Amino acid sequence: MRVPAIVAAYHPPRMKAILIREHGGLDKLEMADVPDPTARPGEAIVRVRAVALNHLDIWLRRGVPGHKFPLPMIPGSEVAGVIETVDDPRWNAGDEVIVAPGYSCGLCVACVSGNDPLCRHFGLFGETVSGGAAEKIAVPVRNLIRKPAGLSFAEAAAIPLDMLTAWHMLVARAQLRDREIVGGHRLRHRRGIEKNIPRKVPRRGRGHRLYRGRFSR
Repeated sequence: MRVPAIVAAYHPPRMKAILIREHGGLDKLEMADVPDPTARPGEAIVRVRAVALNHLDIWLRRGVPGHKFPLPMIPGSEVAGVIETVDDPRWNAGDEVIVAPGYSCGLCVACVSGNDPLCRHFGLFGETVSGGAAEKIAVPVRNLIRKPAGLSFAEAAAIPLDMLTAWHMLVARAQLRDREIVGGHRLRHRRGIEKNIPRKVPRRGRGHRLYRGRFSR
């Protein structure tokens, strides 16, 4: 039976989501019915196919001393899914995507120079606004990344935040360059916990040596 439009207006579509209303243990993870997201101009609705667990989700559930999360909130910073609706000629409904976890205004000097985290409006899905541990999520079109066909949705969801952290550490901070690789050695600190400390090292391959931080034959 078709629901009259006036009735539907008072009963908006709802979806399943994991909701955190207050900090605490695992019992604070609530499976709830929440309103479907609504896309604003410049946004797309993505039907979530996979969401990865990041330590940020644990912080959100447990709480962090001195930091205030805007609860209630849906966790989930690392999302992969399928576009459900979008109003942008570069994208179509049905496109498989990864969602970039950080959002910003996209207009300020920091954003246009590629330093989005320095934007005054920068935030993360699942930390400053609700994330993707739900059936759907509304995200800015500029946050859409085409999912490689060779990756499953689960594999793709494991990329955006963890990979970005490692990439920034190695490429932006350590200035890792082409033909360099990263090795690691172990250090044991005073409490006896071993830590892997990455560093740039030469490849132990035939005919290669490290020369001023680069490989040459």
